Amino acid sequence: VACCKDHRDLIRFLLEQGASQEIENGAGAFPLHIAAQEGYQSLAELLMDNGAKADLKDKEGKTPGQLAKENLSEFIDSYEERKREKELEIEREKEREREKEREKEREK
Repeated sequence: VACCKDHRDLIRFLLEQGASQEIENGAGAFPLHIAAQEGYQSLAELLMDNGAKADLKDKEGKTPGQLAKENLSEFIDSYEERKREKELEIEREKEREREKEREKEREK
């Protein structure tokens, strides 16, 4: 749970107390996998500085690096989609404004 919420201070404390990083959560992911998937770079660094294995595979056979790449790819794809939608909405609004102007011209 601490990894899911990016609670670095709590994780640092747990690591100092000897907590294992090789315990899977209910979904079969390890702490470093969660940090990588969520994009928590400083948390990932903390975990690796304290012995997290970057080559450890989750239950789907993926490494933290693979999850980080997938997450970034999904973010970029969704960003590009949101950007296109916003551009389309702006263009629609401009077209509505042009139509209003044409209506005003016809009324004259």
